[in-house]
Amino acid sequence: MAYVPQAEFDIFLSYAWADDHTEWVTAFEKALAERLHVLLAEKPALWRDIRQLSGEQVFQDEIKKKLESSAALLAVFSPTYFASKYCEEERTYFQQQVAGGPRIGNRLKTLKAIKLPDDHGLHKELWKDAYGFSFHSDPIPHAREYQPGESAFSDRIDELARGAKALLEQMRNTCLSLYLSEGVAPALAPAWRALHNELPTHGFRLLPEFRATEWDFGPDVLHPAIEESALAVHLLAPVYNEFAAAQLRHSLRRGKPAIVWLPPGGSADRKTEALLAEAMAAQAPATLLRDTELWQLKETVLEAARAQAARLGAPAAPARSSRSVYLICDRTDPGDTAEALALAEQLRTVAREVHLPESDRDPVILDQLHQQRLAECDAILFYLRRAPRGFFDENYGDLVRCLRRQRAQNPYRAVGLVVPPGASARAASFPPDLAVYDSVAPFLAQLREPGR
Repeated sequence: MAYVPQAEFDIFLSYAWADDHTEWVTAFEKALAERLHVLLAEKPALWRDIRQLSGEQVFQDEIKKKLESSAALLAVFSPTYFASKYCEEERTYFQQQVAGGPRIGNRLKTLKAIKLPDDHGLHKELWKDAYGFSFHSDPIPHAREYQPGESAFSDRIDELARGAKALLEQMRNTCLSLYLSEGVAPALAPAWRALHNELPTHGFRLLPEFRATEWDFGPDVLHPAIEESALAVHLLAPVYNEFAAAQLRHSLRRGKPAIVWLPPGGSADRKTEALLAEAMAAQAPATLLRDTELWQLKETVLEAARAQAARLGAPAAPARSSRSVYLICDRTDPGDTAEALALAEQLRTVAREVHLPESDRDPVILDQLHQQRLAECDAILFYLRRAPRGFFDENYGDLVRCLRRQRAQNPYRAVGLVVPPGASARAASFPPDLAVYDSVAPFLAQLREPGR
């Protein structure tokens, strides 16, 4: 299944057969697929023609069907590629037939990997505004392609995969629409911005596509946005607002699944309470969240959106557990690994997901997984028994950098360090902002706290 809904393949790989004589393209495709799998947290669907076809052969119907059912095209540029009539037909047909046109917003649905530059500069002239990534060293005429296994090759694969991820996510974002209520009270503006910034990163398109006021609400503007959406999210203040009420009532009349949030701290007035009762009594009753924190609202919206995506047959990003813990330990030590696995079983009494560092994989992939888990998990716990202090310092440095990137609205629920019993005297040598325990019990209690 492709990452981009309604597509059979995420990426069609266009290349000249001669460029794979040494299996360079084969290694390129494998490395790209693995890195994209890590970045997307899903296995991407890539396709390339592995049969030897020359520019003189008929452009087959099978290839046309594959191009028509691909979300994006990635071309491996080289002098041989530009000399191939067959490759020219592939990229021309894709741009003419790709669903929704060759662009999404101001971006082409094409990527280019420059294996070797063209003497006439065609690698620069073609698709000037597409993402381009150089897989060669030295300028013309001394250019040499990077070889699989070289660090420069791996670096370019990483850059290309990130560019492909951005493109695929943008295409996926437009496949399921969520309505986020407009004209919210000033006190609700931070929550509105937090949802507006985060929801698209999970693969959802937000409606309306512009900032609207009460003067815009009507049959020609916001009504269609509500009707197009698969889920409506309404933020209500304790004080009744007619504009907010009109949007919610239209969602209810159209039978839209709706989530209604009333923030903590303040009693709703009589008219707002009546509106909430109306929402709960509707034929398609709304999900009411009152006196709940912003992080709970975000999780509820994401879970409901993913359920809608599954019901409508449009895949969405994997669900993020409401309790996910990254347990960092030294996997090179069998004793530490065994003890950390036992510790993970205790954590699973509270957390639905517990991740340990992986081992026996490419170091670059391992680091990518490590950074991803630091960014996505709700809580971080270090287990430090036999591992040297340098192991902790390196991993804590990564955590600090990730903390700086965390938004204020989405902090970690718990961060701590477990040391062996009797070793808590070492606590003074660790950073003061890190809780140090001699058992996992206090960390579990912290995760169980309401609001965490």
